[in-house]
Amino acid sequence: GRDLKGRVCSFILDERIANKIDRNALISLKKAGITTQLVMITNQVRNISSLQEFEADFHQSMLKPINVSVLLKLLYKPHKARNTKDSPSVLRREGTKGDLNGSKAAVGKRLGGMVVDDNKTNRKVMKMMLDRMEGVVYEMADDGSIALEMYKSSKGSEDWDCIFMDYQMPVMDGLQATLKIRELEVEEPLRGRVHIAALTANAQEEERNKCSEAGMDDYITKPIGFASFTAKLESIRRSKDTTD
Repeated sequence: GRDLKGRVCSFILDERIANKIDRNALISLKKAGITTQLVMITNQVRNISSLQEFEADFHQSMLKPINVSVLLKLLYKPHKARNTKDSPSVLRREGTKGDLNGSKAAVGKRLGGMVVDDNKTNRKVMKMMLDRMEGVVYEMADDGSIALEMYKSSKGSEDWDCIFMDYQMPVMDGLQATLKIRELEVEEPLRGRVHIAALTANAQEEERNKCSEAGMDDYITKPIGFASFTAKLESIRRSKDTTD
């Protein structure tokens, strides 16, 4: 048969049959030089410690319903790490293209950011602004559940300096996603604490209070201007510099 040494073998299992996987078979694959990746499909948010309840060593969990793009990224990650030296924990775009006038806005030290918004036009506008900024790497997500999976598959604040989270979204809104992220940070302290800013068209006191109660650090009012967005990133960068 074919020599599979150095290959990656991925298993995607529903949590209801997670304990039925043959652990000896996994050990045999490892001895043969094959990297195994176990992904659990679940109805509830699971952190690393809860995955340890299962006999097999699951590396990731994904919430139902499954988002194909997130699943593909999870499956692609070990392949990328195998072929790329010092590969990042998540797939990123880097904002170094410059704006239509050929100028770029410097924001100082390299920052990792995530934009979470279900509106395609809003994401496009944010992308255009981020592409004008040097030293910013970023990723886009179109609802809170995707953002949560991306955060869970990363090293937390080591990968992400800031998350710009839309307040209202289908599937999982910004408040729910922020609560889940904060719970994960408490359960896994090595993740640190990522800065989360709400994206909202309504800056009334009641909404601001809800953002704060969910664990958001501040908010940006839509429509978002380039100057205010740059100032926000610079503020986050300065805060990061003082804590590093």
